[in-house]
Amino acid sequence: MPPFNTAVTPLLTVYKASAGSGKTWRLTVEYVKLILQRPDSYRNTLAVTFTNKATTEMKERILNALWTLSNLDTAAQPDGMTATLVKETGLTPATIKANATLSLQLIIHDYARFRVETIDSYLQSILRNLARELGIGTGLNIELSNDTVLSEAVDNLLDRSHEDPELLNWITDYIEEQYREGSVLRIDEQLKDFGGTIFQERFKEKASALQEQLANKGFLQRYKKELLALQTKKEAALKQAAVPFFEALSAHGLSVDDLSNKANGPAGYFLKLQKGVWEKDQLLGARVKSAMENPDAWVSKSHPRRNELTNLANEQLTPLLNEAERLRQTLVTDIATCRLCIRHLSNVGLLTDIDKTVNRLNRETNRFLLSNTNALLSSLITGQDASFVFERTGTELHHFLFDEFQDTSRLQWATFKPILLEGLSNGNRSLVVGDEKQAIYRWRNGDWRILSTLDHQLNTAPVQVRTLNQNWRSDPVVIRFNNTLFEALTAQGAANLDDEAINGNDLRQAYATVAQESVRGDDAGYVSVRFLTNEEVSYQEASLDQLLNEAITLQQQGVRADQIAILVRNNRFIPQVAAYFDTHRDPALEATGVTYTVISDEAFLLSSSVALQLLITALRVLTEPENPLLLAQLTLDYHYEVCLGELSLHDLIGTHEQLPAGFLDQQDQLRQTPLHELVETLYRLFSLNRLDGQDSYLYTFMDKLTEYLSHHPSDLPSFLNYWDEVLSRVSVPSGAGVNGLRILSIHKSKGLEFHTVLLPFCDWSLDSEKVGRIQLWCQPDRAPYNQLDLMPATYNSSLNESIFADDYTLERSQLYLDSVNLLYVALTRAVSNLIVMGKARTIDKKGQSKPPSSIADLLYDTLHGNTELATHETKPGLFTFGRLQASTPKQPDKTTPKATATADDTTTVASDAATATGEATSKTRGTLLPKGRDIPVTFVSHGQKVHFRQSTRSKAFSQGWGDEGYHNQFIDRGKLYHYLFSAIRTANDVEAAVNDLVHEGLLSLNEVEETLAYARKALQQPQAADWFSDRYKLFNECSILTHDDQGHTVLKRPDRVMLAPDQLTVVDFKFGQAAASHRRQVAEYMHLLTQMGYPNVHGYLWYVDEEKVVAV
Repeated sequence: MPPFNTAVTPLLTVYKASAGSGKTWRLTVEYVKLILQRPDSYRNTLAVTFTNKATTEMKERILNALWTLSNLDTAAQPDGMTATLVKETGLTPATIKANATLSLQLIIHDYARFRVETIDSYLQSILRNLARELGIGTGLNIELSNDTVLSEAVDNLLDRSHEDPELLNWITDYIEEQYREGSVLRIDEQLKDFGGTIFQERFKEKASALQEQLANKGFLQRYKKELLALQTKKEAALKQAAVPFFEALSAHGLSVDDLSNKANGPAGYFLKLQKGVWEKDQLLGARVKSAMENPDAWVSKSHPRRNELTNLANEQLTPLLNEAERLRQTLVTDIATCRLCIRHLSNVGLLTDIDKTVNRLNRETNRFLLSNTNALLSSLITGQDASFVFERTGTELHHFLFDEFQDTSRLQWATFKPILLEGLSNGNRSLVVGDEKQAIYRWRNGDWRILSTLDHQLNTAPVQVRTLNQNWRSDPVVIRFNNTLFEALTAQGAANLDDEAINGNDLRQAYATVAQESVRGDDAGYVSVRFLTNEEVSYQEASLDQLLNEAITLQQQGVRADQIAILVRNNRFIPQVAAYFDTHRDPALEATGVTYTVISDEAFLLSSSVALQLLITALRVLTEPENPLLLAQLTLDYHYEVCLGELSLHDLIGTHEQLPAGFLDQQDQLRQTPLHELVETLYRLFSLNRLDGQDSYLYTFMDKLTEYLSHHPSDLPSFLNYWDEVLSRVSVPSGAGVNGLRILSIHKSKGLEFHTVLLPFCDWSLDSEKVGRIQLWCQPDRAPYNQLDLMPATYNSSLNESIFADDYTLERSQLYLDSVNLLYVALTRAVSNLIVMGKARTIDKKGQSKPPSSIADLLYDTLHGNTELATHETKPGLFTFGRLQASTPKQPDKTTPKATATADDTTTVASDAATATGEATSKTRGTLLPKGRDIPVTFVSHGQKVHFRQSTRSKAFSQGWGDEGYHNQFIDRGKLYHYLFSAIRTANDVEAAVNDLVHEGLLSLNEVEETLAYARKALQQPQAADWFSDRYKLFNECSILTHDDQGHTVLKRPDRVMLAPDQLTVVDFKFGQAAASHRRQVAEYMHLLTQMGYPNVHGYLWYVDEEKVVAV
């Protein structure tokens, strides 16, 4: 890597972009700048986002911007985005127009190299290209859900626990620990929750080392024995510290009862030491702390020997207490650490066993967990030439644009950092955009501190940090409120953390640039913050009632229901709100236009579908035909929902003739039917087409079923288990255009904006609602505890007295920051109206309150403690700012529509915010992407006879290969061998490729030897042996995009393209008779590759059966 020239302008720009500051517009501008200066640079540019929706949005923005620029009126005065591009690139409007036109044409005809994708998608593409180096099968199946695999692993672990005494002991220890803590014992569910810890990045980094350590079966027992001995020694020394105290009392003929408050006074310290109590919070109460400084605290004023006791306290008791406390402080770290480690040693073994089981099951099913990508690539890149690793993908990247960088994980950063530095060192510009205040995905391993310290992490590369401090989203009153609130709230919160001896600087640093400027000078906007008491009804009831009243009032004052969003901390509130609104409808108000309808993706779960409920019950009956309850439930559902009739209890219990005859008579045949066909058959048998409003559920279900069958066998019990644990919780997205109040979680609202935001239940904990359930991976840093590389520990205050105190304080500060960030994200979604409801502060009889424990407490203290904010308390517990803003009338559709809520921090290409930033005021505007319209569809099932062979890749075979079209026929020998040879990179891969065919259900075990012999013989042919050697850079079945005479995009896909230093070779495999079309096909490939700039292109047809190679 060449050295950096620090004298030049920094090549990496980091934008700190607060909510609503136009970061997506800036990303679009930066991308367009790159390709305007060199129209083909999109091939060497990677833009990374974190969601598929954001990826689609970014691509549309770039393409729309290029379309608009390609239609630019160059005679007009540049404005909007054009003015920005002229200023920042130095190009003339004419050049911008010409280059935009060329760039757009190139991208459209080379779309596969237009790299705007999610970080997972990009890393997966690298993974597939590095499959050989990483030891991964060529036909691996990517599994997105950790929960699915974890559930399977835990079930497998429990099934075999009786065969493994050590495993059984670990499980027993875990159960006993849960019982001591008062947990409800549903062991399989608790193990699945606990086992999720193995997906934390800190465990992944050390998993291999832990596996090696625990391979020694006696290791844990020896380690535990050593820790027990150390603990016993330290506890004995601490108990001994109480002996001089009791000896002093005895020598003067006194007892604990002679001292102030007896056992509840300072003497209680020594009584607890005597019993082995060592925890600070149980020993150091107010009376003990007083006695450490004031001898009088030991003595009751009415005691007859008061003077004698005072002298004794002054001379012996107070010194003994201080000495004992100093000793406790020296011993307690070891005692706490020993107890913690001993308690969790079995958990280490259990977690590593769960991890091993997950890995084994993945190998057996040729499955790869998406969440393992970062760890695997990071381990490969470490110590390697990063540019070589990434060039193996077949793409050389120069420029990188990272969005939402605050959500990047440590392992993701370890993967990207080397190639980013490589690009910078070669003089190529890159861009990073993020906002520490919106880091709310730490549970996905996101680490905002990477963004915060990026300039230090890249200390060899010059970095330019810029702050986007103008808010283009919210009205001025909302902006000013958030500015004042968060400056005061974070100062208060940081001070609270400091009081707990926890560093509050992370909070201060994250919100150092929270203040934003409004681009408007008016006083539009409205904010209301209300603190609810629960004197007459429960807080829950009061919150729901106030929420409903606010929603009604807003609509009556001119805010459209479809512009109101209700944000909640947790999805569990969504059905509660929907049910409350539904049961409190007022027909009189509805007649005036007030709606009570609540729209949410969570309200449209597959499990709520009547049709799917009936389908799943029918499937359960097939697996448990002797279960009378299932049969009765199916009969009831069918008769009530489909037949629209009623059944008496006698009819329900006695006979089931009400069910379709085809279902009753053909159960044995149905059990033998492949799952996909079975579902369609049941759909027809039960006449589910008669149920209204079920089409969206059925389409989603069938898509998910097809996806499931592509990676799993057609096994009915396994699928029903998958339904219970995963599929039943899948939601059908609510369609646009439905009039109602939208409700969603704060996490899902990130990146969106709404005219009016309602935030009920603003009272989440500043610590965690899962204290005692959060598992941390701690790294012991001193003997004897460092015999294990990692130790799991339950997050609670007892950690603070162990050697893991730093882990505790870090997690405490991060949880605090998480809670404040959630509030920030919620409050910055509002455009015009923001209405917050939280729980009132608890004040004791003395008018005092405890330190804030919830976000509502912190909000309450901030509003009352800040002079500027406190003046807006219009009545006790209610703060109001500005005036309520009614909705603007609906506008007719424009060429480029404005979205109400989008996948990032600004709206659309032609939004008002974008116009203000200069995006969409060009004289000539257009849209590349037409506005979509709803098309009504109906789910229809057509039964048909098919030749069936169960395979996870059957679709590929039923559709054919390459340019030869699609044929509706079953698997044939030629297609099977074609697929096999396409999967072989070198001759060493033959056995692995054949095994992959077996895993995918394409090859039976008795066909393996014959297939291996055929492939090995074929590869012994001289030219084939050369083609399948490792001397070539291989492009295996890569796509070539071109267009036909009518301008339509056409996909060409040669079987094997091999690059050597002196030539490029393209080969097509054939397993049938020679035909003239074969030569034309390869000749076309050669022509296209020559056009792409490859010199000396050679083409061949390989007729494998005939052992003949034909040069083209």
